[in-house]
Amino acid sequence: MLVQSFARHTAHAIALGAVVCITSLFASGCDRGKSSSVAAVGRPAGSAESGNAAGAIELPVRFDSAGHAWTRYTSLRWLRGRDMQWRDMQRVVIRERATEVCCEEAEHESHTVLDIDAFADTAIGKSPLWHAQSVADEGAIWNDLYRTTIRGCCGAVDYLEFYSLRRGGPLFRASAAADADSSLPSLEVPNSPLERNIAFLDRYAAVQPTEAAADANLIGVLQYGGKQGPVQRVLFTGTDSLARAARLMRVAFVVRDTASSARGQSLWSSDGKRTPAALSGFRIRVEFSVDDERHPLLRVDIPVENDLPQLDRATRPANVKLSGAK
Repeated sequence: MLVQSFARHTAHAIALGAVVCITSLFASGCDRGKSSSVAAVGRPAGSAESGNAAGAIELPVRFDSAGHAWTRYTSLRWLRGRDMQWRDMQRVVIRERATEVCCEEAEHESHTVLDIDAFADTAIGKSPLWHAQSVADEGAIWNDLYRTTIRGCCGAVDYLEFYSLRRGGPLFRASAAADADSSLPSLEVPNSPLERNIAFLDRYAAVQPTEAAADANLIGVLQYGGKQGPVQRVLFTGTDSLARAARLMRVAFVVRDTASSARGQSLWSSDGKRTPAALSGFRIRVEFSVDDERHPLLRVDIPVENDLPQLDRATRPANVKLSGAK
């Protein structure tokens, strides 16, 4: 598991490389003299599987009061991405420092904090475009966004946060769909800067919606908006136990009766138009699975006109209610 952890934190480092520092949680700190680049196979130098060559790191083994060994891993890596905004492209470099404390005998055996700084590629190391700190198991460049993941355990699904490479965030929070790459569908108007995203966060994610603490009937929260973040959030609530137990299956844009969870679906009916009113004539679809052999699927379709989801015109089961939220 520790080998896998090292591999996750360093797999996509660019030419500047990744450096990992290892120390006991109860030691005084991470000695610069003991920092090491990760071996090609993803193991720290000096680990049992890499031999005991001269200069190898000897990990101090310390134990807490319960007899568990705790170790802190600090890794630094650089990731390169491109922020695309129609005719405006900016190359961005992400500096990601991950601090992981491991390991405990629990559902989530380690805890990781990511310190994230984004720079224009012409100003690396100078004033960052943005800074964020996220509790997450891993981060990655995903399309033209930066995405963090907290892995689900024991019935929970992965929790995802999406950041603009240029502006930071998080902009959208989502439960991972069966295919995590379909968790943030997008819709684009051809020959126009207009673009919209949709995400849905339900109660079965590793991190629940904040509204769940105050509303036991909450199924989840739909978010709709562009690269600045949501322009509208919609609360889905269940009026019976069946609806309240619904789990997200899919979120999609529906254009001309064709549903797609992919990035970059085109709205050709608004070709070349640049005002938000052009974002009309399509639907948002959210599908849930439920424990009912007679009706195993709940589907909600919300039409969009003038860039606003029309909740009063939504097609939905009687036991699912929709309401706008800030």
